[in-house]
Amino acid sequence: MELFNTISEGVLRFTAFAGIFAIMAFLELMLPKRKLGHSKTGRWFTNIAIGGIDSLIVRLMATFFIPIVAVSAALWAETAG
Repeated sequence: MELFNTISEGVLRFTAFAGIFAIMAFLELMLPKRKLGHSKTGRWFTNIAIGGIDSLIVRLMATFFIPIVAVSAALWAETAG
């Protein structure tokens, strides 16, 4: 457990994502269910891009939106009594 305390949260999340993605990509290559109409590289690029955009949005929300809402709620509570 000491190892998880020294690794940053971002590195841990990315490592988990990359590992699971690599396993699933390997399985998809080795055990295809059907012929695909679209290229795998295009789908994989899209999936990785969606994951990256999602992570960026979550980081931005945690950095800017949540503190603003917390301060706004505190100010409202103070004025409401």
